[in-house]
Amino acid sequence: NVIKHGLNDTISHVLLTALNVLQDCVNAWAEGNIQRSQLAAVDGCLNTVLNKFGDASSKVRGEAAAALSFIADASCVGPAHIASLLSKPLPKKQQNAPKPIAARLALITELVERYGLREYSGLSASTIMGFVKSVNGFAHTSAEVRTKTKLLTIAIHKIIGKDVEKYLTSLRPKQLEEYRESFL
Repeated sequence: NVIKHGLNDTISHVLLTALNVLQDCVNAWAEGNIQRSQLAAVDGCLNTVLNKFGDASSKVRGEAAAALSFIADASCVGPAHIASLLSKPLPKKQQNAPKPIAARLALITELVERYGLREYSGLSASTIMGFVKSVNGFAHTSAEVRTKTKLLTIAIHKIIGKDVEKYLTSLRPKQLEEYRESFL
């Protein structure tokens, strides 16, 4: 509760300190110093951290992404759990906002590059590309979102090859050609 309260604080220093404490708790849990029953408390905090992707402060957004990346590496949480959080629909306030969408896409790309597409990572091409479609990543009004979408698609292509093209059917011919060139 204390960590979650800190994560919801409007003072960025308090929020950033709470992120550090959350990471310390996850470390302690991974080392077996925290009981498994405390996962529910950590899980509630993870959703709050994910919502920080919509924060006005780039430092807060960056630290939130770094914290989730760190927690994905922790054996007690892992990439599968973080991937499932990232692929959930965005809160109503963030559904068309470019910053939280771009931040999610960037972290998903990082997880794909680090863990690949397999059961352990919790990442599958169909889930990821379904998320891309749900946020209109290929045709978003924000160039940043379109760029992050392209980088994610390239990362997936490196793993599954031409099979990624079945997810690109909504692209205009010129866009599809640009994607194919970037796959080389």
